Amino acid sequence: GREYRQETLERFEASQERYAALIPYAEVPGKQVAGEAQIPRNAVQHRAYRSGTGALIWLLYTRADLGALVSQLQAKAHEPMLSDLRFLNQVIREAHDSRQYCLRHEAFPKGAKLCIKVCPDAAYNARDTTTKHKSQIGFVITKLELRNMGDSGGWIYPIDVFTDAYSLY
Repeated sequence: GREYRQETLERFEASQERYAALIPYAEVPGKQVAGEAQIPRNAVQHRAYRSGTGALIWLLYTRADLGALVSQLQAKAHEPMLSDLRFLNQVIREAHDSRQYCLRHEAFPKGAKLCIKVCPDAAYNARDTTTKHKSQIGFVITKLELRNMGDSGGWIYPIDVFTDAYSLY
């Protein structure tokens, strides 16, 4: 699902444009009804929700801009309601409409000071053992160009994004 385009020896792009265009919408009733946030989905809709959310998680490799929205979806994956299915379709629409977005990797300036930074995050709301919820855990690993405080610019390159649903207890 990823495509790479080399522009120069110092620059390339990573894209998932074709993959994003193929993510299917979840089927939901055409007309929104009052109280949808409390209406459970059926088994087919739940499968579509998990599948759509999983496809968007894969898309995060090149589309970190969708990360917060996908995190909201993942938080409801254990028991999405009809309103959550509509929100899933909104996020899929955003992925379709902006499918041309990509990551551009450029060479660091010669002599740049570099470091690796790992940013972990997890949802700990699943520590309640009375539920079947699974926590969401994720890491973003980046390579950074270090600059003095006050300097504008500097490059930050994502090296990898790891998200998965695991129980933390």
